[in-house]
Amino acid sequence: MKRSIALLSVMLSVASIAPLRAEVSSTDRDFVVRAAEASLAEIAEARVALKNSQRPDVQSFARKMIADHSKAHEQLKSIAKSEGIEIPAAPSDQDLMRLKAMGALAGTDFENAYIQQEVEDHDTAVALFTQESNTGQNGQLKSFAAATLPTLKEHYTMAKSLPLH
Repeated sequence: MKRSIALLSVMLSVASIAPLRAEVSSTDRDFVVRAAEASLAEIAEARVALKNSQRPDVQSFARKMIADHSKAHEQLKSIAKSEGIEIPAAPSDQDLMRLKAMGALAGTDFENAYIQQEVEDHDTAVALFTQESNTGQNGQLKSFAAATLPTLKEHYTMAKSLPLH
């Protein structure tokens, strides 16, 4: 009887331990960090665009960037949390320096710099998300990248279509 109680006690202890999740690869973790920093930078740049641009097309694009990148960032945060990955709370230092420099510009100078940066940023993002969707090891992150890729490609096309003045 004592042996049965001890065995039951051990079984209950083992059952209460949460199942261990598979270790997330360093490349998947790198994707999370880079994607999060990029989304946060896109949102911050778009907010500056709403303040510094008078062009309706640039402002419309900026509002779309805020909406789409905020949504994607929330999805990424949720996946990262479920996988035990710490997500950055701010853009990278390089993005912050660029944002500060861009924020000092106004009018046509700002708009041209913003448009060119958006083309470059989305070219980089498309490459990052394509790589993750093709070679990612974590199923959730791979699916997220594949599902987000069409929106990023749309952003790239939209940014390229904004005329420089």
